[in-house]
Parts: sequence; C-alpha cells; structure tokens
Amino acid sequence: DWVVAAGSYWRPTLAAAFEVPEDRVAVTGMPRCDLLTQTPTAHQTSALAALLGDRSAARTSIWLPTYRMSVTGDVREDGTERGNPFQVPNADIPTIDEAFAATDTVCLVKSHPMSPSYEAAELSNVVFITDEDLERVGLDLYTLTAMTDLLLTDVSSVWLDYLVTGKPIVFFLPDMDDYRNTRGMIDDSYEDLVPGPVAENAAQLKAALAGLLDNDTYAARREERRMELNEGSDGHSSLNVLRLLDLVDEPRAH
Repeated sequence: DWVVAAGSYWRPTLAAAFEVPEDRVAVTGMPRCDLLTQTPTAHQTSALAALLGDRSAARTSIWLPTYRMSVTGDVREDGTERGNPFQVPNADIPTIDEAFAATDTVCLVKSHPMSPSYEAAELSNVVFITDEDLERVGLDLYTLTAMTDLLLTDVSSVWLDYLVTGKPIVFFLPDMDDYRNTRGMIDDSYEDLVPGPVAENAAQLKAALAGLLDNDTYAARREERRMELNEGSDGHSSLNVLRLLDLVDEPRAH
C-alpha cells in the first residue's frame, strides 16, 4: 500500500499517522491541486460572474475558514464557534466589508462543509456562497478558487494547495491561542511558517490587503514554502498517482 504526499516534508508525519515506512509515502502531489493550475473556460468565467452578481472590482478574493464546531462527520469543537461565517470573535461584518471595498476587492466567503449554516448578509464587497450556489452555477470549489486573485484563510490546509497558484495569501486568525490550546497544531511556529501577513482584526486585514496589492513582498517566501511543502503538486498529480499504481506507462517528467 501507498500513502501519497504533497511534498517530502510530510513523509515522517504521514508515515507515523498511517503506520507505514517512510519509503511507502510517495510524493505525487495532491490530485485536487491539478484544478488550481488549469486555465478557466468561458463557461467557468461566466459562472464566477453569476456568483458575483452585479458586484465588480479590480480583484476577486476567496475566504475559506476552517470550522470551529463541526455539525457533520466527526462532530467536535476546536477553538470556539463564533456564530459567523468568518469565524471571527465579535465580527464587525460591515467593517470587514469596508476593508475589501477600500482595496477594490470582492471577496467570496465559503464556510467549511462541516460548519453550521449561517445567515448571509447582503454586502457590497462580500458574497457568501454555499455548496448549493456552486452546484447551481456548475462550479467546484477548487475551480472557483483557481480563478481568484487572493486567498484568505486561517489554519485550514487550503493555503498549502493555493501555493501552486503563486498568488497572495492573507491569514486571518484572531483566535489563534484559543485554537492552539484546543485542537493544537502540527507546527507551533505558525507565524513563522505561513508565507503571508497574519491579521487579527479588521484594521489589520485592511492593511494586509493593501500591502499585498501595493507591494507583494511575500512572493519569494511563498515559492520557498511551495518547494518545501507542496513540491509534488506539479499540475499532473492525478497522473502521478496513476503512475504510482502502474495504471499508466508514461514516465514522470523531471
């Protein structure tokens, strides 16, 4: 049996988790990341426009927070459920909306599929979307994510995948200590690990967005992290897995 990994960094962790030797952990990249490297079709571009409605801006971002309380699957609480789709304590949603408006950015917010449902407010620069919305316009989440100009997230692993796009990432984690003390983290040096600004309130979020858009100083660091943590996701990860299983004869390019 094989365990597949995004990069060689994960070999010891995955070998221990699945109780296999490290030489049975193959760096194929993650097949889902193939979607992040594809050029959108005309239909997909139109589907994105349908999600945005009459909103227009110079940039489109996507915010993908992880859950704090799951209501399906492994029902549990990690950190504290904040009762809003951003998972921000005492979220001042109009101020968050203004942060995107001030940087001429529209933000699509998609809650984790294991999170509770939230009431969606009507805002100028923030659009709340659901799995049903994606199904309605004929998009999957990663195809949509590939079409955005910037990712916002917290401790979700989506940022590791998004590295293959080369695009900016903002980390928004006001409840870092709370999350660390409940769920815990594989790597406690979160602030040193992530290749982007870490914001803890709406003002810092606005500054982080403006800073990345005016002068993206994190590009080299993102590439370093990609090569360290996700070097296997080369746009052909699905094919790499098939090669690993001897289901295709074509050798992997180096």
